Amino acid sequence: MFTKNALRQLAGSTVFGRGEDYYRQGAVKKLKQRGNTFEAIVYGSDRYNVSLTLRGKEFDVECDCPYGYEYEGICKHCVALGLAVLDQFGTKQLAAEAVSSTDSLPPVHLDTLWQQTTVEQKTAFLRQLLDKQPDLRAQLAQFVGLKNNPVPSTEPASVEAVSTEVFEALSDLRFDDETLEMDDDDYYSEENPDPEPLIEDVLRPYAEQVGTAFRQGRLLDAMRIYLGVYEGTQAAFEPAHDEYSSIEDYPSQSLKVWHRLLEPDYQRLSQQVISSEDVRWAMNQLGERVHFFDEAENNDEELYYDLKAFEPLMLALSTDRVMAAEVRRAIENFHWERMGVEYVLLRIADTTGDTVLWVKTAEQFSERDALIGLQLLQHHHRSGDHPALINALLRLTKRFPGTFDAFILENLNDPLLTPGDALNLYLQALENRSRSQGSLADYQKLRTFWSEDQRNRFVDSLKSKSGMVHNQLFYAQVLQVENRPAELLKLVKNADWLYVQGMNTILTLTAKFYPNECMDLVMERSAQYLDNGQRGRATYVSIASWLTALNGFQSLKPQVAIYAEHLYKTYSRLNALREELRNGGLVRGK
Repeated sequence: MFTKNALRQLAGSTVFGRGEDYYRQGAVKKLKQRGNTFEAIVYGSDRYNVSLTLRGKEFDVECDCPYGYEYEGICKHCVALGLAVLDQFGTKQLAAEAVSSTDSLPPVHLDTLWQQTTVEQKTAFLRQLLDKQPDLRAQLAQFVGLKNNPVPSTEPASVEAVSTEVFEALSDLRFDDETLEMDDDDYYSEENPDPEPLIEDVLRPYAEQVGTAFRQGRLLDAMRIYLGVYEGTQAAFEPAHDEYSSIEDYPSQSLKVWHRLLEPDYQRLSQQVISSEDVRWAMNQLGERVHFFDEAENNDEELYYDLKAFEPLMLALSTDRVMAAEVRRAIENFHWERMGVEYVLLRIADTTGDTVLWVKTAEQFSERDALIGLQLLQHHHRSGDHPALINALLRLTKRFPGTFDAFILENLNDPLLTPGDALNLYLQALENRSRSQGSLADYQKLRTFWSEDQRNRFVDSLKSKSGMVHNQLFYAQVLQVENRPAELLKLVKNADWLYVQGMNTILTLTAKFYPNECMDLVMERSAQYLDNGQRGRATYVSIASWLTALNGFQSLKPQVAIYAEHLYKTYSRLNALREELRNGGLVRGK
């Protein structure tokens, strides 16, 4: 299910936090919806194209950043897009669009329903359904062999003919000032213009032909065009001209456009009833082309078939048990099990209720794909198989460190956990989150399990060998909890206060041990920033917050009042500073 929690589980706490920051900073631009796919540009260190596609209760994300899988999950740009989609469209609306409205009805197993209804009831229901839905009547006619569908006026083009047309059209494209669309409102558009509209113009007529053939039940005709487009796009390595270097991987970019054009047709195809013979012939066509290029001696283009490119089509053909059985038969007959069809096998297993196949496939590919790994963990959790869940977690947390922390913390958060693998997994995930989010609450929980030596090692690890501290507020909080005041004071002395988040809180923690030293430091730093060219509203707000923090100590109130009055009079021309001192209640009668 596409939710904020699902994004967090896939990204891990650290990456999710960075993606959340991107989203809050407004880095997601040009968000648009195409069917079940949402696309946007996310600005980070560069300009990245990101997409999110809903597939029923599942979702896929893609990003063209070079660090997309740096964290073995999804990248921060995908997180930012996901949050933008959730915010703009809402979980409920997305779920309604992605799933049929009948999902709200209680699920009924088909075999049970079939056995408990009479022939007369089935016939009456079918008659009423066909009366309401003309499209189903056309599907039934095609299924039983009645030739009432429109027949193409011309002989369907061969795979080779379509391939040649597509190859030549893509190879002749020119991406330059005369053809590319520039966005006047987008600073980056001139540097990196979008080439996809031109590719769409080439591929749209073929997509329309495929969609029409799907709707008319002519799966074999659709397949010939589909295969031809695939071969043509993969053979066209570069356009005639690319003035702005907007093409990086021409075959992949073209194929991406092709699938986007066909998204509504994939959805419709998944709802159609197609005979097993037609599905078998279509899959055999695919198998013949794969074999042809595998065996071709004179394959000048070095073209080969990547079955991952046919995943959307095979998923759409695996939505009932009859069609799914034919797709599975082709996968097994052609020995495609390890050729990028893992999601198809999982869909087949779901459709046919084959739990053995599902678990076998998920186990086989879980260490290659974090999303499949997460689905496997969720399966074991739902089925209550605790040993299998722990064994899978031990494997997957080694392969994808940190990726499943959210899942672990949500599902292994049992106060009765005893020493062993489950507790170790929980504590490691808790430590990861404590570090990445600077969570003192998590650290307090960890302390109850850790020895003094473990606690000290954790504290020391928050500081690099060069002495740098990434999260100074969290470091200060942990030092205070562990009663290490000398290091707290050292942190305060070495910090550049204007650039430390929560400096007022750090001062409060330190002043509990060193009140007078902290007062001296506040006066020293305030004078330093005011007299060395760092004046401004942000500086004045900070100074007022430091004084307010120390004003909470009874012994320091007189010194704070005297120094605040000194600032108010000495810097009489700094109206913003005087305003912040008044707002903080630090000067009286002003």
